[in-house]
Amino acid sequence: MVQRSREEIDTTEVPAASRTQRWQEFTSRTMVRLSCSTLGATGIVGRQVNVRRSEHVSVLIEGQPHLIQRSVPDIARSPTGMAQVSFVDRG
Repeated sequence: MVQRSREEIDTTEVPAASRTQRWQEFTSRTMVRLSCSTLGATGIVGRQVNVRRSEHVSVLIEGQPHLIQRSVPDIARSPTGMAQVSFVDRG
């Protein structure tokens, strides 16, 4: 039987000063440890939906452009065998 789960975050109602930190915490908890930043002062305004089916996770991200980094310490604290494939629809 295929195990399915769905988790999501929407930062539109989160105070601007907390958005990026909340996004990073969600992603670190549900997928991999990483760091994010934006060019603006609003933090990451967006929505992320993770749908897990057994070992596979599909992720839909809607939001403004942002930078994603996985530093050596991030990788050391949270190693994965994950391969990420991204498709950018707009932007």
